[in-house]
Amino acid sequence: MKDQENQCSQKKPTKLRNLIYKTEAFDSLHPRGIE
Repeated sequence: MKDQENQCSQKKPTKLRNLIYKTEAFDSLHPRGIE
C-alpha cells in the first residue's frame, strides 16, 4: 500500500512542480509586486 502511495505522490507532483517552477521563474523574471 505504501509503495503505491509513493508512486502516486511521485507521479502527480512532477506536473505540479513543473507548473510551480514555471510560475516562480516567470514571477522572478516579471515581478508584479503581489504579496
